Amino acid sequence: MKTNVAPVLDGIASDECWADGTWGVLNKQWFSNRPMPDSSDFYARYKVVWTPEMIYVLMEITDDVFNDDIADPLKNYWEEDCIEIFIDEDKSGGDHKCCSQAYNAFAYHISPITLDAVDLSNDGDFVPKLFNNNVDIAVHSVGKLHTAEIAIRIFDDTFNEDNANTPLTLTPNKLMGFTMAYCEDDGKGREDFLATQPGGLDSWMNANLLGELLLSGTTVSVTTNPEKQLQVYPNPAHDKLYVSYPSFDLQSYELLNITGKTLLKGEFEKTGKEHVLNLSDIPSGLYILNLKSNKNMVSKKVVVY
Repeated sequence: MKTNVAPVLDGIASDECWADGTWGVLNKQWFSNRPMPDSSDFYARYKVVWTPEMIYVLMEITDDVFNDDIADPLKNYWEEDCIEIFIDEDKSGGDHKCCSQAYNAFAYHISPITLDAVDLSNDGDFVPKLFNNNVDIAVHSVGKLHTAEIAIRIFDDTFNEDNANTPLTLTPNKLMGFTMAYCEDDGKGREDFLATQPGGLDSWMNANLLGELLLSGTTVSVTTNPEKQLQVYPNPAHDKLYVSYPSFDLQSYELLNITGKTLLKGEFEKTGKEHVLNLSDIPSGLYILNLKSNKNMVSKKVVVY
C-alpha cells in the first residue's frame, strides 16, 4: 500500500502506516533436503508500504540465535543471519548474478546485525560489494523477537555503481519481481534458507523465479494523532513489556488482571520515550494495561506467557 508519510526507521514499527495491510510469511524452505524449522527456532513475517521515493519493508523475525561471526561483510555473507530481498524492477526476469547482468535485478543480502547490504557487482565473476547507499535498515531486538524496518531505493537495469544514480520515482500499479528470503544461522553456518514462495537455490540468480510486488494505489492516510504513535510490545510478552510513546504525554501506567486487581503500577519519565515493565513476577494470562496521560486513558490488552 502507498503511504503519505514514510515510516521512521527505528525498528519500533509504531508508525501508523504499518497498522493496515496483511502479513506475508517466509514459509518455504529452499533447501530441498531440509524441513521447515520449528517456529520456536525461527519464524518471520513482513509487510510492504511505498512512497514515490522508496519501498519500505517491516519484518518481524523470531530467532532463538541471532548470529554474525564473520568479520568481513563481503566474505561468506550468506552463511550467517541475513535478510535477502530480491527486486527485479521491471519484472523482466533473467540472469542477475554478476557481470553484465548484475543489475538486471538486485539480490540484497542485508545483515540485521551489522546493517550492511551486499550484492554481486559487475566487477567480475562473483565479486560482492556493499550497497549501503541503496538500502537503509534499523533493527530493534527484544529477546528473540527482532523487528527490522528497511527502506530500499529502486533502480532500473541502467544502474552503474561507478556513477551517481538517480532512484526511480515509483507510481501506482507498478509491477516488480520481488521475493523475501532469510539465511538462518544458529552458529554452524547457514542451516536454513527460507523464503516467501517456492523456488529453490536457483532463485538467487534467476529472476524468472521471483514472486511479484504490485504497488497498490490505495493510500494509507497517516494522521498526526499522537495516540497512534503509542506502541506496546512484544505482545504476547514474557519477562519484559516495552511501552514506546515518542509523541504521547504519558504520565502513569497500571496493569490489571481480568478481575480488576492491580498487579503493577508506576509513573513514566517526563523526558522519556520508552519504558520497560518487568513482568518476571506476573503469571501467564490475559491482562489490561491502562496508560494514563493528562487528558485521557488508553487501555491495551496484553498476553503474558
